[in-house]
Parts: sequence; structure tokens; C-alpha cells
Amino acid sequence: MKFSVMKKFSSFFVFCLVLPFYAAQLVAQADSFGLRCADAPVYSIRELNGWRDANPNFFNGNDGPSPLCPSGGEANNLGWWSFYTPGGRYNFEIEFDNCTVNGTGVQFGIYTDCSFTESVFCDPACNGPGKKSFSADLEPFKLYYLFVDGCSGDVCDFIIKTDEPRDSLNVQVFIDENSDCLYQSSESKVDILTIVHEFKGKKYFYPSNIGKIPLYERDLGKHKFYIKERSSAFSGCQMDYEVDVDFTQVIPDLNMGIISNLDCEQLQTEVITDRLRFCDSVEYTVHYSNVSVDDIGNAYIEVTLPDVFGFLTSTLTPSSINLPVLRFDLGTVKGMSHGSFKILVVTPCDPVLLGNTYCVESHIFPDNPCPNGEDWDKSSLKLEGICDKANNLVRFKVTNIGVGDMELESDYAIIEDEIMPFLKGKVKLKMKEEKIFEYPANGKTYRMLLQQSKNHPGNSRPTKYVEGCGLNPMGETSKGFVTSFSNDEEDKFISIDCKELRGSYDPNDKLSEPRGFGTSHSIDINQSIDYTIRFQNTGNDFAEKVRVVDRLDPGLDVNTFELIGSSHPMNYSIRDGAIEFVFDNIQLPYAKLDEKGSNGYVSFRIKLKSDVKVGTVVRNQAEIYFDKNQPIITNETFHTLFEPLLTQVYSSTDYRFARMYPNPAQSELKLDLRESDLPIVLDLIAIDGTVQFQHRIQSAHYVLNLEDLQLSDGLYLISLRNRVGDVSLHKLIVKR
Repeated sequence: MKFSVMKKFSSFFVFCLVLPFYAAQLVAQADSFGLRCADAPVYSIRELNGWRDANPNFFNGNDGPSPLCPSGGEANNLGWWSFYTPGGRYNFEIEFDNCTVNGTGVQFGIYTDCSFTESVFCDPACNGPGKKSFSADLEPFKLYYLFVDGCSGDVCDFIIKTDEPRDSLNVQVFIDENSDCLYQSSESKVDILTIVHEFKGKKYFYPSNIGKIPLYERDLGKHKFYIKERSSAFSGCQMDYEVDVDFTQVIPDLNMGIISNLDCEQLQTEVITDRLRFCDSVEYTVHYSNVSVDDIGNAYIEVTLPDVFGFLTSTLTPSSINLPVLRFDLGTVKGMSHGSFKILVVTPCDPVLLGNTYCVESHIFPDNPCPNGEDWDKSSLKLEGICDKANNLVRFKVTNIGVGDMELESDYAIIEDEIMPFLKGKVKLKMKEEKIFEYPANGKTYRMLLQQSKNHPGNSRPTKYVEGCGLNPMGETSKGFVTSFSNDEEDKFISIDCKELRGSYDPNDKLSEPRGFGTSHSIDINQSIDYTIRFQNTGNDFAEKVRVVDRLDPGLDVNTFELIGSSHPMNYSIRDGAIEFVFDNIQLPYAKLDEKGSNGYVSFRIKLKSDVKVGTVVRNQAEIYFDKNQPIITNETFHTLFEPLLTQVYSSTDYRFARMYPNPAQSELKLDLRESDLPIVLDLIAIDGTVQFQHRIQSAHYVLNLEDLQLSDGLYLISLRNRVGDVSLHKLIVKR
């Protein structure tokens, strides 16, 4: 239930213990504090500072801790508040007087949760009118529970005081147009970057439009600031800035200038939606930005929709519609600027498609991947996934669309559902050459992963999936495996959003992409994770403010945080690995009034720390606060770190350490192998993926008796794995 608007100052008077007055006071008190710990309204520390009130004048001690404090005391007439802080050391004082029942005063304390297992401070002493105070180090955005209780039922007026900021630091990032590293009012301010603030071994992160950073007495000392983003498109006037805070002098403004750098990967895009509703309209938001200081002309975005989606409308008129591709001309995108537009599509209504996964891609041009080295062979691999219904085949086509032949082999892997991996091998193609991989359309979800050639510009790792092609023996298809693996979107000029088509959903939850494969949700150790926190106002009134708090797992690298997008305007900050997203004045309608409009989300990307070991489990969940209500805790996502599926190991020769003959074969197959590769594990695999025969070969010459295996005529695969794990794949045709 949503609380009504809180009033900071209120006073209570002693009522006669008559039922009508008792009921009236209950209502009034619920507007300012909770009568139970678990129902305590939530305030920021600044809202709590200066709070004037009186504790209840009736007994409710059964809902409090027993004893009141670890050192003793008894709960009587408790008033509860919960609060959060940006973190750090805080001073608290409660001053109380006008005690009207017995004059013994109040008891005062703070617990870390409503199970009362740990107190931050708790004083059960009863000394009559006076003051109680203490100091404590508090975690950022953590919820604490404060109580005031009357000794033996005493009722007192009181005021709660905490620290006020002593000063503030004005911060801004600007484009240094004349390269003098001095801010002029004519120079443009930047709001798309991130400021890092280091102080006493802790890191804080703010968007570059933070404006003012409050400074408290505890902030005495030297502070370091720098811009988090490292890009080939710009550089800072300085690597970092130092500010010495001593409060004896005026604190100068901190102006952080950026200047032009190299000209690669300037334009970036993200496409996102929070959910795919079955047989309904769905809104996608396309974000774009220019992270260079120079304006870029003739920019445009191509959005590729699934072929089963229908395009309805968009807030930016498409310059061309050639489904499944929509083109949106952006014209000139100013330096260090950003924008967005929305696309409304309609999802399919065929019940057979429920549970299928559909991806929308956004690609911004001109794309300009950064070079990785000078010895690139100019090859570039394109991957396509096709469901060939006519021939009942799943087909992957790899084409070298570059302007040079591949000099070295590149790894690939084929995955069937979550078999890890189904096949591994290498590919080496001449310019414009293509290679086809075919598998039976048996209802399985197939995915191919592919490495680009060595030193290929950018970070492309092509991957395609084919879902729902053909049927299994039960007449069904396997679903839910697409989001187990990542997409090819490491280059920031490409974004891919994949969601499962659902008919129902949880109103407040958390998604992670990739979800990870298997029951352990395994992901590559070098993988980044996209988290989306979804919320819905299921109360009975508009929500004026929504806060989302995400406490990052120690295995996640806070330095790699990237905001993907959100449903409504919001601000964020990161302190000690905890992220707070604040949607102020969101005015989110409740579900019964506007079901779709009652939803919101925020999405961000983060990478794993480089030193996290294989097998480590990384967990994450979020807290969602609607106005002053206690938080809704989302489901917990988790991932287990796994060895990379593709290792980017290149061979300088296309010799695959084996010669097979004859092929086609009738009764036997001969293999000539290299001594240095022995022993070799041979797998003979049927086209449906089943292993028909396996043998460990110890000699350089081996004969496989096909008649003994009683194989049917047709196509087979021979997989040879040498002693160091290299794999060579060969097609074998059996024809009698």
C-alpha cells in the first residue's frame, strides 16, 4: 500500500485512552513513523535530520526487540523510522523534553534489520529530559531502523539531529574547444560521461552532470577526481585532479576539460525494452550518443526487427522502411551529445511462438571500429543462421566479406541447446569465399560462435542462433536457450536486445543477459553482463519517487559500469560498490489505472573482475523502493565463471594433422596422423549429433572398419582431438 505524502514536522499530544481518539492517533502516527519495525517508512538521512515528533502514548512493545537493546531495557511505546545514507561516518543526537507520563525519558537506538540481531547503537538508559548522542560508520544506501521508546511508557517530545553538509564542490566536465584547459562560459558542458571520486581508499561514481557534491566535516583531506571513460575518441586535459578540502578557504570549482583524440568508435547506440508481451504492442527505446568532441554529420541508425514483428510507429520518422530494416537519419550529431527515440512494434499472436526468443538490433553509422594492430590480413567474417524448412536443415554460412584472404585459421564452435560445445573447429577462407555448416532441423536451438581474424578492427565476435527450426520426435521445439549466451555487441556501434515472448511475468524482478548455460548459469570468464531491473507500481495511488539499489557482487568490476538505459529520467550514483538509481517525480501510475504505464526499468552493463577464478559464482539482486515504503527484493541472478568457449588461438598453417582416405568410403577409412599429435581421440558423429564410435588412436597410421559399425549411407563428421586439445573436423561420406 502506498503511503500518503509525508510531513517532516508533526506533533502529537497526549490523548485520553478513549477508542475514538486512539483510532485517530493511529492514523496520524502512520503518516510519520511506523508502529512496527517492518512497516517503518523510509527516509533519506537528510529528511530525517531535524525531525520533530513524539513517541506513541500507548503500548505496542510486543512488536519490538526483547530485550530492547542487547544491554537491556524493555520495549513499551515504540516509534520506528527507517533511513539510508550515502555512506560514511555520521553523528546522531536526540534531544527530548516535555515528558508527560512519568518523566523518565526515552530510549533510543538503531538496528540493521527487523530481526534485531545487530544494533548500530542502542541506549536503554532512562535519565529524564536531556540528550543522547553517538557516531557510527554506515554503509551506502543500506536501510537502517531507528526507534524511540518511552521509558516505562513515558511520552516525550523530541528532535533528531544528524550531520549537515559544511560546504559543496561544484563539478563540471566541458569540451575544451581552444585546448587551453580553462573553462569559458561559451564552452559546452558534457553530461554523458562519468566522474570518479577517490577519497580515503573508497571510490564514488557520478554522472558528469552531478553539479554539486556535498562535503561534510568528515571529508577533510585530499580528494582525487578523474573521468572514468577511456576512449580513442577523446582525452582529458589531465589524467586526474586533486582537491584539498580544509574548510578554511573557499573551495574552487572543479572544471574537467576534454579534447579531441583519435577518431575511432565515436558513435554509440543501445536498444532496449523491458519485456516482450505476447500478441501486444511493445515499445523499444533506441539510444545514441557521440563520444567524440567533434560533430559527426550524415549519421543514421538501422534497426533490424524480427520478421514476425509488425512495425507500428516511432517517435522519429524513419527515412526508409524496408522490413525487417528501419533506417533513421540523425543528420549531424553534436560532439558529446546524446539522444533517443522510441519504436512501437506488434508481437505475433500465434500460440506456437510463445516462449520463443526474438532479438532487435540497432546499428549506428558511420561505424568506425578502432584498429587492433598493423598486421591485420584485411579479412572479415560474416555469419548467417538460416532455417531451411524446405530441406529440413539448420544452416550456418560463414563468408569472408573482407578485402583480403585469411592468413591464419580462426576458431568456431557449434552449440546444440546447451551442449558445450557440440563441435569445435577452425575455418580459413579466401576473400569472398564461403563455408556452409549444415545440421538436421530437429527442433533444437543451434548457435554458432566464431572468432574474427587476428587483429581484426574492433571487438566483433560473430554469433548467430537458429531457434524453433523443425520438430523433435515429440513434435516440439526446445526453447529458452538463446539468452544463455552473449550476442555480438562488443563494438559499441552495435546493440542487440533479446527477450523471450511471454504471456505473463513477475511485476518486480531482475533479468541478466546472458543468462548463462546449464543449471550453473555458466559464462565466459571475460564476459560482460547486462542487468535489467524491472518494477511496477501495484499499489493504489501514483508513485512519486522510485529508488532502485543494487549492491554489486565482489566479483563484478565497478570500474566497468555502463548505463544502458531507463524507462524514465533518473539519476544514479555508485558508492562502495552499491548503485543507487533515483527516479524523482516519476509519477508512476498504479496498475489498475494504467497497466502498461505502471511499469518501469533501468538497465546497466558491467564486467567481471579480471582476477576472478574459474568456478566462482557471481550473484546479484536489487531492492526497489516506492515512495516511503519498505523495499521489494527482486529475485537473485547468478553466474558461474567458465573457461572461454573460443580461445582465439591461431594456427600458422591450414594442415589439420590428419589425412583421411578414401572419401567417399565403403568398407574402411584410412588415417595418416602426425606422431607429435598422438594420442588422438577420434569421434565419428552422425548428422543428428549422436556419437556412433569413439576410439583413442596411439599410432600414426590407423584403419577404421566401417563395415563393423554397420553405418547407413550418408554424411558423417570425423572429429580428431590431439594431445594438446586442438580439434580437426572432417566430413566423411559413406557410400556403398
